[in-house]
Amino acid sequence: MSSSEIWNRVNNIISSSYCKSLTTNEAETLLEIQELKNEETKISTAETVLKLDLIDAYTQRVKKIKKLEKFLDLADELKDNKKLRSDIRDILLTGNEKFTLSSKRTVVPN
Repeated sequence: MSSSEIWNRVNNIISSSYCKSLTTNEAETLLEIQELKNEETKISTAETVLKLDLIDAYTQRVKKIKKLEKFLDLADELKDNKKLRSDIRDILLTGNEKFTLSSKRTVVPN
């Protein structure tokens, strides 16, 4: 019997007229069962929140990895392109307002 079937049976018992004729021990047992159900719901909710947190953390990690991959690609491009390195060095050393890089991009330093 599944958990939901058990809880459905418990709810049916609690809502039926049978509940009115319960002994004290039976009523206490039903209350304990209901408390267990509430605890199970809390645990299920906590598990869902943890799963969502894990998904969010994984998504953030993937985004960081993608940024790092782009940076590494640019670093490889820079390593292989002597003219681009030279243009960047000139911009940094001279502080000129405008250079046209070999890759046909215009850079205006701040």
